[in-house]
Amino acid sequence: HYGVSKLNFDFTLDITRAQDELGYQPVVTLDDGIVRTAAWLRDHGKLHR
Repeated sequence: HYGVSKLNFDFTLDITRAQDELGYQPVVTLDDGIVRTAAWLRDHGKLHR
């Protein structure tokens, strides 16, 4: 359960440093990651409607 204070924040992540220093490149797109996460949550009873 989330209150208003928990919903009012910026959660932006930046992988630029990992790309520059480590040569990191994501292998899962953001869209595919969202689909996979939703499927996992649904399959494990964690996704509430």
